[in-house]
Amino acid sequence: MTRDALTEAGDHRNELREVTFIAVTGSCGKTTTKDLTAAVLGSRLRGSKNEDTRNCGPDVAAAILRIRPDDDFFVQELGAWGPGTLDAGIHLVRPDIAVVTNLRNDHYSSLRGPRGAQAEKGKLVRSVPVTGAAVLNADDPLVRELASWTSARTISFGRSADADLRACDVSARWPERLSFAVSYDGLSTRVQTQLLGEHLLGSALAALATAIVFGMELEEACDALARAQPSFRRMSCQTHPDGVTFIRDDWKAPLDSVTDALAFMRSAVAARKVAVLGTISDFPGRSRRTYSLVAWKAMMAVDATIFVGERAAALWGKHCGADLEAEAQLRRQILGALDDPAGVIAQTDVDRLGRLFVFESVHDATAFAREYLRTGDLVLLKSSGPADHLERLILDRQEPATCWEARCGRVYPCDMCDALRGARAHMTAAAPC
Repeated sequence: MTRDALTEAGDHRNELREVTFIAVTGSCGKTTTKDLTAAVLGSRLRGSKNEDTRNCGPDVAAAILRIRPDDDFFVQELGAWGPGTLDAGIHLVRPDIAVVTNLRNDHYSSLRGPRGAQAEKGKLVRSVPVTGAAVLNADDPLVRELASWTSARTISFGRSADADLRACDVSARWPERLSFAVSYDGLSTRVQTQLLGEHLLGSALAALATAIVFGMELEEACDALARAQPSFRRMSCQTHPDGVTFIRDDWKAPLDSVTDALAFMRSAVAARKVAVLGTISDFPGRSRRTYSLVAWKAMMAVDATIFVGERAAALWGKHCGADLEAEAQLRRQILGALDDPAGVIAQTDVDRLGRLFVFESVHDATAFAREYLRTGDLVLLKSSGPADHLERLILDRQEPATCWEARCGRVYPCDMCDALRGARAHMTAAAPC
């Protein structure tokens, strides 16, 4: 987008005096929070949101240019990937309401952890005018601290006893969807959502808290939340005619969110549980220990784990349908990479651990999964979207894919790509397992 377009977006923002601007930031959950907020507010009011996960630079300007002067609200998620990267988005949006989901290790290499995330993302709270509001996660200590960074009204949400909007009696054990009791200002109700996993509770509560700022009654907001669908590729569900159910969480895979997704799988009830894992990002320390820890947690949570990618293959070698002795050796190798001075992990009953398979390419993993998965399986797909394009493992079950490029450079999912089965696609040769 040209400088003229950015100037045009800024001028358009100046004219939108009757529109309430809501900006959502945080390490995880921005897109889901944005989508739920727009769904809840949209049940009564007229407004819009940014598309997909377009949360920075020219995409923000383009979203602002689409706002109508007679809209009631606009919701924009804002991403930050290093010091100073949130500034342009704040300058364009100039939010009336700031929402902060959590502060974790996303973009660890540049932000250096949760404190660095707080320094950058906390700017959003500081930008809110005194007539505005900040919606803050009371369960995250660093987000809670942001209440002192503004003179605007604050409303906190979470399970904490002193949260303004408080949730309790939370349930989300698959095949159940997330449900919880919620209370605010002496009123209580229960909401049954369409969301998957307890870790989406914060996004649901943030949407409700924002609706309260708009003056919606708690019960009305909860009714609207109950109708909202999960965001695409953020714990969204897909069941195929062959009876295999996929949970797609394949947009990004920072270590914190991998742990959340595995916790969902561990509590799930299904005939057989399978986790397909790709590239893991945003973690301190060395990758060997991180990948090994995730592998161990996955084996504790599910019946089978399928690791896909060059890093996993470089760490452990290919184990494509390995025999039990080779798999036992792989487990010993993984255990040796973990810091377990008390021997707690080492004392795990090996018979309780799920199976583990390692593939270097998506093509090989897909060929294996095509035969391995069966009716009744619950399959988590957790990956770093454009780095992996693991979604081909799902799409190939609908109709054979012909594009197996490892690094195509496209940032959108294969669902939307004409090369998946098109004439321009070609198959990359894959070595047999």
